[in-house]
Amino acid sequence: MLRTPCLLAGLLSATVHAAPYEPYVPATGEQVLLRVAPDDSEAASRVRALREAARAAPGDVDAAVRFAHAAIERARATADPRWYGQAESVLVHWEDAPSTPVAIRVLRATIAQHRHRFEQALAELDAVIAEQPGHPQARVTRAVIHSVQARYQQALRDCAALLRVGELLTTTCMATPRSLSGEAEAALAQLDRALARAPGDAGTRLWALTVAAEIADRLNRDDADARYQRALAAEGAGRNLYLKLAYADFLLHNDRPDEVAELLPPYGDTTEAQIRILRARAQQGEPVDPGPLRARLDTIRTRGSEPHYREEAMTALHLEQRPAEALWLARENWRQQREPLDALLLLQAALSADDPSAAAPVRRWMRDNGVQDHRLQALREQLADTEEASL
Repeated sequence: MLRTPCLLAGLLSATVHAAPYEPYVPATGEQVLLRVAPDDSEAASRVRALREAARAAPGDVDAAVRFAHAAIERARATADPRWYGQAESVLVHWEDAPSTPVAIRVLRATIAQHRHRFEQALAELDAVIAEQPGHPQARVTRAVIHSVQARYQQALRDCAALLRVGELLTTTCMATPRSLSGEAEAALAQLDRALARAPGDAGTRLWALTVAAEIADRLNRDDADARYQRALAAEGAGRNLYLKLAYADFLLHNDRPDEVAELLPPYGDTTEAQIRILRARAQQGEPVDPGPLRARLDTIRTRGSEPHYREEAMTALHLEQRPAEALWLARENWRQQREPLDALLLLQAALSADDPSAAAPVRRWMRDNGVQDHRLQALREQLADTEEASL
């Protein structure tokens, strides 16, 4: 899911169903499923100092906000979800408070968004915007959630409320919902003009460049690769997992798996990166063992966390060759989030499972919104041919 630039310069709650497969069980107790490197960097030490200050002053809003903000930024920089948990721990003080400060609500919404607890995030953001209609971070985050759930007009209304903040932020916010509502070329052109004349801060520019690359990718433009490279250059020494994953998917689709191996190793301890790395190895003809990855996903499910349906479906489809299970998971994922990647996954699973009718929700979404995406269009045509041949 696209991250908002936080906090303004970085950017479902669902019933847990039993998956239609047996959980992975390691052959021995000595099998390593996950290695977590300690974060001993200077940046991590600064965040820990803020944590100690917040813990020493429970109820101090400023101290809690400083730490939670820094922890979320560290989580995004390192792709280590434990920082989100630490950020959440200092916000517990306001859980049952009669009134909650706006800054605390925004941080809680940001964490809920990351965990796909979209309804919880929206409830927090609605409360913030009711109190402060022009709150930039609340508007951006709510717009992103609306886009993820294919409520494009609502997303655009939130984006329009950002006009006073800056042209690049507003245009970038609008670009995704516009591009998925039949205006991809126009959205990209407007984004290019804004990038050329509105400097924006570094985080907003990186978001804008990433969105521009994604739109160009969906339009199958010749400059899509160059746009991804431009975004990567703007990232500099920073770490942006979302951008890396988007480019990795572009490379995999264009049969360039060797470049994925060079791109993602710094993020190899994340589930999302592991899936792409294993897919790249498989494309190169190497044997892959998805067992440890499956064990991690099963652990997430059994400990009561939100199921990672997208990652589970990708693993079942691309690494385990279990099309029926992949289709079930892709359907569950589509109920949570409806980004182009989720649509692609459901179409691929429907084709692999030889069940064209399962693609109906995505076909309807494409038709109703005028979605332009060459990958989705090609799969939709393949499924139509399969359906016609079966009649």
